Amino acid sequence: MFDYHMILYGPQSGSHYGWDRTGREPSYELSVSTRLLYGGTIENAAMMLDAYEYTGDADFATNKLIPFANEVVKWYDQHWPRQNGKIRMSPIYSGEKDKNVTNSMTDVAGLTKVLAGLLALPDSVSTQAQRDYWKTVQAALPPIPVSGGRLRTSEDVGVGTDTNNYNLSPIYPLRLYGTGKPDLQIAIDSYNNRTGQLPRDGTEAWRHDAAHAAYLGLANEARTQAVARFTKYKYRYQGFVNGAPDGDHCIEPIAIGKIALQAMLMHPGAGKTLNVLNAWPSGWNAQFK
Repeated sequence: MFDYHMILYGPQSGSHYGWDRTGREPSYELSVSTRLLYGGTIENAAMMLDAYEYTGDADFATNKLIPFANEVVKWYDQHWPRQNGKIRMSPIYSGEKDKNVTNSMTDVAGLTKVLAGLLALPDSVSTQAQRDYWKTVQAALPPIPVSGGRLRTSEDVGVGTDTNNYNLSPIYPLRLYGTGKPDLQIAIDSYNNRTGQLPRDGTEAWRHDAAHAAYLGLANEARTQAVARFTKYKYRYQGFVNGAPDGDHCIEPIAIGKIALQAMLMHPGAGKTLNVLNAWPSGWNAQFK
């Protein structure tokens, strides 16, 4: 599994992993903030599935996507115990603030998406044994945590304290909820009742509110969120802004703003459909292809 906090060269940063490994297992991470965060790895597998869906590159699927994604699935399958026949991910983190929860939304929804994506691949790029294994793990998945018509942070936490709103990960980046897909109102209500909100909670460096609003078809909200990412902070070099909790220069707000603008214009819908101008403000003009 990839670490949540990595440096440009690939490995974990020493300050998070811990320079002194005396008496420590290789898997032990010193940082209490990121020690049990795993969602980034499953998201990488989901992005690889997106890449295959776009390119149809069978060689990529067979030699890169499936070997990587299968190991991710295997880790979740073998690392966690079973309770009543279902995988029980505990203790696990949901973001850096909601620690030691059970079946975090990011991991359950991510594994749900990846297994469905793997099983949707053409039989020609995988083996029967692989498909049988994925079906076995899929049957052991806990349900996506939803209650009271809202997406939960985890099975045991309703709406957590982390202002990055990890309970909304099934909207973006996982795209399990959105315009044209089932239970849209659950996703909209969850968004409207999220923990972290602009401007109340300060920096929006990593928060995906703009993309969430775009995928939900909330044009006015998407406009407000996207504009904030491009105009709130000023910096000498275009694309770099200040205001990140971990120090400047920061590129995340601009990156999220660009993702949001693209999604406001066009983004994947249900199945093979596309949602075009789903959240584009009526008073804005655009040219795109």
